[in-house]
Amino acid sequence: METNSDLKALMNVSIDGGGHWKESGRNIELVRKSQKIKAVSKAEITEVYGDVVDAVCSIHPKPVLNRLKDLTIESCKDVEVVFEIESSSRSSSNQDLTTALHNHQPLLLPYLKDLYLRDMERMSHVWKCNWNKLVIPRNPLQSSFHNLTTITMSHCHNIQYLFSPLMGKLLPNLNQVVIYVCDGIEEVVSNRYDENDEMSTPLSTHTNTTSFPLLEKLALWSLPNLKSIDGGNRRGGSSTITTTSIHDSFKCVEVSVVSWFLCQYSKKIDIDDCHALSRVFPSCIVGQLRELEELIVLKCKSMVELFELEGANNDGVDGTNNVGDGTCITMTIPRSANMTLVELPNLTILRIEDCEVLEYIFTSSTLESLKQLKELTVKECKAMQVIVKEDVERTKISKTIIFPRLKSLTLANLPNLKGFFLGMNEFQWHILEKVEMYGCPKMVTFTSGHSMAPKLNHIHTGLGKHRLECGLNFHFTNATEETQLPMCSNPDMIKLLQFPWSFSNLVEVNARSRNILLTSRIIFSCNDLLNLKNLEKLHITSVDGESKIEELFEVVNDDANETNSVVEVPNLKELFLGGLYKLQHIWKNSRSISLKFPNLTKVSIKSCHLLGHVFTCCMVGSLLQLQELEISNCMNMNVIVKHVEDSETRATAIVFPCLKSITLRRLPNLKGFFLGKADFVWPSLDTLEIKDCPQITVFTNGKSSVPELKLIDTTFGLCHATEDPNSFIKMKQEEGWQF
Repeated sequence: METNSDLKALMNVSIDGGGHWKESGRNIELVRKSQKIKAVSKAEITEVYGDVVDAVCSIHPKPVLNRLKDLTIESCKDVEVVFEIESSSRSSSNQDLTTALHNHQPLLLPYLKDLYLRDMERMSHVWKCNWNKLVIPRNPLQSSFHNLTTITMSHCHNIQYLFSPLMGKLLPNLNQVVIYVCDGIEEVVSNRYDENDEMSTPLSTHTNTTSFPLLEKLALWSLPNLKSIDGGNRRGGSSTITTTSIHDSFKCVEVSVVSWFLCQYSKKIDIDDCHALSRVFPSCIVGQLRELEELIVLKCKSMVELFELEGANNDGVDGTNNVGDGTCITMTIPRSANMTLVELPNLTILRIEDCEVLEYIFTSSTLESLKQLKELTVKECKAMQVIVKEDVERTKISKTIIFPRLKSLTLANLPNLKGFFLGMNEFQWHILEKVEMYGCPKMVTFTSGHSMAPKLNHIHTGLGKHRLECGLNFHFTNATEETQLPMCSNPDMIKLLQFPWSFSNLVEVNARSRNILLTSRIIFSCNDLLNLKNLEKLHITSVDGESKIEELFEVVNDDANETNSVVEVPNLKELFLGGLYKLQHIWKNSRSISLKFPNLTKVSIKSCHLLGHVFTCCMVGSLLQLQELEISNCMNMNVIVKHVEDSETRATAIVFPCLKSITLRRLPNLKGFFLGKADFVWPSLDTLEIKDCPQITVFTNGKSSVPELKLIDTTFGLCHATEDPNSFIKMKQEEGWQF
């Protein structure tokens, strides 16, 4: 068998469920049996490492893995402890034991950088320490695991916590912690000690090293029993720990343990689907979050507050706990009167979604510290009443609140939200350029005081983008449907619109899957059309095909005796419809009402299977600015322009003066572009594509003039357009080609 020295260069190791060591990337097993690289049994791994029974590694490993950088352990069903930290000295003298630990403690995996644990059924501890023998060295770079930067743990359902309190002292370079789908996890850092753990001698006289000082990211996903990120005494910051030893030779000593809270130095915290978690930051550290840059909290059903502000007095709190066999730990936590003042000077992104019982995000005393905030998103929080809660009793804030860097603000589906802030302070949003607000039926004001947003030109609602006519200073006494009905006759639209935003200042409609707009049978009624004076873009897309839309613009068939009228949508430039499986009409023909779209430049319609045509011959005369037309994957499309009886145009020819491109793809029932008798003139058309349209027999029954068209792209290739499209189609069909 090869000697241990032959494996000193080992850098990347994974352990599978059979106890096999493998080199990452090349899948080569590195523990030798005989003279070959073979799989080995658990017993052979024990021979390599020495005393390994329930743990993968012990505190006295042989030098075989002293260069290991990456370690992956997965599906090891019997492992209960990954690293069991023990003393290398067997001295019976307590004094000798302490000396030995300071001077001769071997280092465990000093070069390890990445640790990945997955599917460890029985694992109860990653690190299990005998606290009686743990020493925190004067220099953190002399400790075991001091190079560990990344820990990822998933599908380990038996473990209840990852770190014990002082384990952070051994991890000065820890950069990222990711834990997901671990049902047993109750805390990430815990002050609990297991029944068999001993903590009877002094921890160290040099434990004032900051824990987790370089932590960049903390991600916690799908942890149903997570109740706390940082355990320990929630009422304190820095602590004084007094230990009462059961060994007569030691006296009680006080050891300063600087705050070991994991989230205190985290720059990015991402929490998702942790339903038992009631708060993120305990009160003892809410004033010490100067490093936090990004906070995302999603689907936390029990989240009461992000920042705990209660439970600590201004003079500090004393607490005494019994640990292990008679060990007494007294924690004295001094704190200033302003310790509960939340300060977030580096926070740039905050996103809160689907936290059902959360009533507010910040208190007003926090506002002046949010100088770096760029994005704020709050969605789907049923109990949310305000974003900022007034906190007059605790501290006075400036009369004018400035958000110098906030660019994006989203408030969506907050059924009990009354406003952003109901105090009378003035707000200045220097570079705010995107505000999205919808699903807030009880909102009566944005801010009670004046709000200045010089770069904000539009408001985005659930329907789309609206021109900003009244700024962020809107205020009304009762946001009921009665104030909205005159602006919208469609009850489905009322759910998306909120005073002071209506059809009259609507600029863009951008509805995608799950938008309530897709549940409506008709989008714009005849009365609504009169208010669409500013509409420029209309994009409606259903990815899953669940849309119930049957008609886009409702044009009522009035009595034939009524005087003809024209309804214009004067500024509409783009129309895009996709995945509307039940759409039958974009606009119905009416004998008394004619629709005009004088500035429409681009039309794209995809996967609208029941749609039989796009335009009627009555309205094409208004399409003077149309430049691009694309129709694809519409199973029932028969013609592009429908001929209407008794409505033949009086002009000798229909002219599309600006139309440059026509694309027709996958239209199995298309017979032609227009089957009436009118002639067509296309002075600018230079691109024509007809593919997978097997039923097409003619482009237009009348003549088609296309002076700029040189090539036609077809199912059977790119062809020269030597003649007009009608002659070209007829010629190719006679040659046996199919479009």
